[in-house]
Amino acid sequence: MKTSNARLVIIAVLVLCLTAPICGVPVVAVRQEPTVQQGPPQNPSGSQAPANDEFKFGKTDLELLDQVNLLDQRFEREGLVLEDTATNAYLKRIGEILLPRGLHLEHVVWKFRALRDPVPNAFALPNGSVYVTTGLLALMDNESEVAAVLAHELTHVMRRHTYLQNRSNRKKVLAINIINAVGVWNPVGGIAGAAIDIITAVAPLIVVATIFGYSRDLEREADLKGVELMANAEYPPEEMVQALKLLSNDIEGEQIKLFYNDHPALQDRIKYVSAYLGSNAVKVTAAMELNREKNAYFTRAESIMRHDIQLAINAARFRSAFYLSQRLVEFHPNASENVFWLAESYRTLGPRSPQLTDKELMNSAKKDAAKKRAKRTPEEEERDLLASEAGQQTWKANQQKAEELYLRALQLDSAFPAAHRGLGMLYEKLGRRSEAVSEYEKYLQVAPAAIDHERIQRRLEALISVVFLFAAVAPTAAPAQYLHPKITSKQVTIRNVVLLPAKVDIVRDSMKGPEGMGAESDALSARVSQLITDVLAAKHITALATPSASSETDSQQKYTVADIQSRYDELLPKIAKKKKDVKQGRFSMGDEVLSLNLDKNADAIVFIRGHGQKLTSGKKTYVLLVGGKPAYLQLTIAIVDSHTGEVLVYADSLTAGDATSPETKRVRKGIEKSLKKLPAAS
Repeated sequence: MKTSNARLVIIAVLVLCLTAPICGVPVVAVRQEPTVQQGPPQNPSGSQAPANDEFKFGKTDLELLDQVNLLDQRFEREGLVLEDTATNAYLKRIGEILLPRGLHLEHVVWKFRALRDPVPNAFALPNGSVYVTTGLLALMDNESEVAAVLAHELTHVMRRHTYLQNRSNRKKVLAINIINAVGVWNPVGGIAGAAIDIITAVAPLIVVATIFGYSRDLEREADLKGVELMANAEYPPEEMVQALKLLSNDIEGEQIKLFYNDHPALQDRIKYVSAYLGSNAVKVTAAMELNREKNAYFTRAESIMRHDIQLAINAARFRSAFYLSQRLVEFHPNASENVFWLAESYRTLGPRSPQLTDKELMNSAKKDAAKKRAKRTPEEEERDLLASEAGQQTWKANQQKAEELYLRALQLDSAFPAAHRGLGMLYEKLGRRSEAVSEYEKYLQVAPAAIDHERIQRRLEALISVVFLFAAVAPTAAPAQYLHPKITSKQVTIRNVVLLPAKVDIVRDSMKGPEGMGAESDALSARVSQLITDVLAAKHITALATPSASSETDSQQKYTVADIQSRYDELLPKIAKKKKDVKQGRFSMGDEVLSLNLDKNADAIVFIRGHGQKLTSGKKTYVLLVGGKPAYLQLTIAIVDSHTGEVLVYADSLTAGDATSPETKRVRKGIEKSLKKLPAAS
């Protein structure tokens, strides 16, 4: 398939899911049932009947019907349908109000459902299933605008548009090409993307039917017939125009108009719907009545809007979350939960601006942004933005605003508990660990049954372990480095060394007491030796071969490696007690070192000692609650002159965490810091 055709396929897939974008909010605004006149439904425009009564099913149509029936089942099985009885019942009530009285269509069973997706979207399957996303419901201002979207979709079903378009387009592209094209580029992520994948897999001909979108004539018919349905149901039809205007609000800079590539342009649709309303002298609803309807809608839709804000944040649609939370705060400014969601939106914006600039909304800029989104994760985007001064300033302003709003949410009546969690996450990000611990603890206390209780508990425990570590070892956490005057004056230069086998002991501390870890200690000793070798190599200091085992049994050798190791172990406590004396040249192992069978090029001998502990899960909890030492690794490194036995360098380092982990980055960093003052060999 050619690239251009592939793009059309993908755009068409989105057309299916965005025939009339609407924000699916679980609305519960109670609307009085309209008085329905007896007899046939009125038709203000005097045009053809709302349903295509002359349509006759053929084999192709029945095959398509079987496929779309399977789609309903897959949507439910994959968890795409919002399990909210009140919301789905609300949509059903609006849909039934719009449907003409006494209408019966062959192979149509009307179902109205909300999809869990923050992308404003709505679509109807030809079997009568109408889907509206939470994103669309959250975007609407009142029930009449939701009715406008449903009226548009109902018309597609009643006029059999999908079947007609399928008959026209089914031979234009092979189903296998559609599957391949969508697999290469699915432009919508999250649940919307999952829905497209399911449609493509189960009913590829549905995609074919919309490969060029519904024709302009069919879209125009859906708009104008939708206006008639609204008027007959006593919904203010001018809200169709308002719904279209809301849909044109490109909050995320995603080039939503691409979804209408074969639809009339949004501005054209607004113009011809407005002209139609004027020519038919449709009564315009008073602004006061619309305001009352908006208040009722928002009151019933608040919970769904909040749910959609969380979906938007999860989908990295941070500006959409900000836009929707602002609407909620404007509607109900003293609701603690609404203020909390605005704080969450500011915090998750990070270094991003709350709104896009006019320049960023230009088509060329949106194309560039789309390419970058395809290549970067939200975390990578944040990292790149923080690399600039502007990004840092925006990040600082957003975090400051988030803190103010979290604190305000906690001061309002019926304070929303999650504001403590939000503050904890904010403070943790800012490096204010003690404050983060305090807020997490408050959250767990006031919301013991929270769904994320266990996750926040684990986060708290991990954070406390870091806080305890800093509290317990802060006095010795900084790496200590002591150099002999011969090193600082460059009287002696270390170019080649012999690393004697490291001795690093690690224990496993449990509630029963410490237990030795022989095999793990040996493995850690070897790993530490290699890390020190690497760090010295970076300073152009070469590690020579350690004396061989055969030399240990040489009858002419007075001292073995084991003897020298023991001699060092005797001296080590004295060095540790008066480390500064190394700088005075007061520690020496004597001339015993001359008896070792060392490489004649060796300038010095390296002694490595260490100890540490890892904690069992039970002990870790105990340490967090009662106190004690967390997991750690303490190393000491001594470099001794191989000719005189003088201690030339003494250094120690402390590393937090489980040292038996294969991850060595932290241990190496600690070693590098402890040997930072050691001059490199020229």
